[in-house]
Amino acid sequence: MLGSYRVYDADAHVILASAMWEDLPEKYVPRRPRPATFSDSGDMAAYTSGWLIEGRVEPHILGPGLQPANTPAWVVEGRHRDTHTLMNPEGRVRELDQMGIDVQFLFPSTLYARMTADPGFEAAMFRAYNRFMGRKCRVNSKRLKWAGLVPLREPRESIAALEEMIDLGSSAVVVFGTARDKMLSDPSFTPFWDDFARTKLPLCVHMAASYPPFDDMVQTFLDTPTRLAWRCRRRWLLWLWWAKECWTAILISELGLWNSAPSGSSIWSGEWITIWRGIE
Repeated sequence: MLGSYRVYDADAHVILASAMWEDLPEKYVPRRPRPATFSDSGDMAAYTSGWLIEGRVEPHILGPGLQPANTPAWVVEGRHRDTHTLMNPEGRVRELDQMGIDVQFLFPSTLYARMTADPGFEAAMFRAYNRFMGRKCRVNSKRLKWAGLVPLREPRESIAALEEMIDLGSSAVVVFGTARDKMLSDPSFTPFWDDFARTKLPLCVHMAASYPPFDDMVQTFLDTPTRLAWRCRRRWLLWLWWAKECWTAILISELGLWNSAPSGSSIWSGEWITIWRGIE
């Protein structure tokens, strides 16, 4: 509380942890992301580790497709608090008390936007994450709210994931600016949007490096002098923000979500531009 006002943390995140994939279907278990540390990392700043995913390391800060994110070193080396991964939800609530926050809204790592090119594997990881969040936030569902991931590229799984996340207690649906190289308004996603429009869940379109054609725009965050590195980072973020806002507008326009969404629902564009409809 802040005086007589309730305080909401509207954009918090949960960093990746191996426990998020404990209930993957058996056929995908060998392909799960694995934490890796680098021995030759003296010139890589804080990025001395990464998740090994489908033959790539994420996050990485050199070369095409780079994206900043939390590295697994926090988890592997024990430098994180177990509240960062939500392994200790009770501890997270105690931290909210210390900061005077009444309710916290939790989003996944943006690394999920580019985990894999395989729609089936992506769907399995998204749904495993949703189940993890459902279990952890159930400890105090009034104060820990979460958004569920939707595997849009796997039509049947996307609808099943929507039904499942509702049962698990999700407070919103989250997608990224694109589903890899497909716009959110792609006709193949229409069955999902039709089902989604019948719910009262909000939709959040969160910024992430989801669009492969942008891979070559920025190829390092380690340029010197430091000012140039920040300029590169700023350009990367601005491009993602601009593209995501445009794609969100196209999604609303082409699918008619503005008119078809039920009263009380909302569409939320994750960089603090909010589009509301029927909110009391």
